[in-house]
Amino acid sequence: MYKVTMKILWIALLVTPWIMNAAILQVANDGTQAYSAIQAAINAAAEQDTILVHPGEYLENIEIVGRELTIAGMELSTGDSTYIAQTVINGNQTGSCFKISANANVMLRGLYLTNGSGTITPSWQSNDGGAIYADNSYVSVVNCRIIGNKARDGAGLCLAYSSGYLAGTTIAHNWGKNAGAVTVTGEDATLEFDPVNRCSVYLNYGSIGNDFMFTIMANANPQIYLDKFTVPYSS
Repeated sequence: MYKVTMKILWIALLVTPWIMNAAILQVANDGTQAYSAIQAAINAAAEQDTILVHPGEYLENIEIVGRELTIAGMELSTGDSTYIAQTVINGNQTGSCFKISANANVMLRGLYLTNGSGTITPSWQSNDGGAIYADNSYVSVVNCRIIGNKARDGAGLCLAYSSGYLAGTTIAHNWGKNAGAVTVTGEDATLEFDPVNRCSVYLNYGSIGNDFMFTIMANANPQIYLDKFTVPYSS
């Protein structure tokens, strides 16, 4: 019920945000919009608002605690996929590009996430979730590029006691000590892949799993729909 409710919420938010009196806060790092940093717009936003990010490179380690928000590039409003590569969140090797926690409900759309180094987790005291680290939350990642991140586990995405939804997203060239692309851990954690708007997960590296690692998942969903994925070669 929780996940279904979230999907309905995000569809309504993206198509007709004014119905719920949600605002659109615009961000541009050249100073042409109300906010020049994504974190500043998030701090000012009300629940269910949309943060619309204009093209540019944003050197930020963004934290979202207990919020219901959409953070999206101009691909959301225009449908133009060329905006994705132009809207870069650069973690600058100083943490995750996005750290999402405390029962947050977040959609990320049309963003290019790179150079993240993960969040130091309390249990392992090591960096997990290079690009995205979600703790006890729900995150949807739609039409994003997650490329060139590093972490111990889930260099692309780490869902810790969290659930997620992936659509139209490429996760590639990420490096993890254990899992290169995606780690999902914790009871009741789930990860769903859109069967129509498929994802591509390839050329990631991890000593345990190059692309995926699932641990302690009581309600695991084994249906993963991909356009492209890593195929290991052995002679």
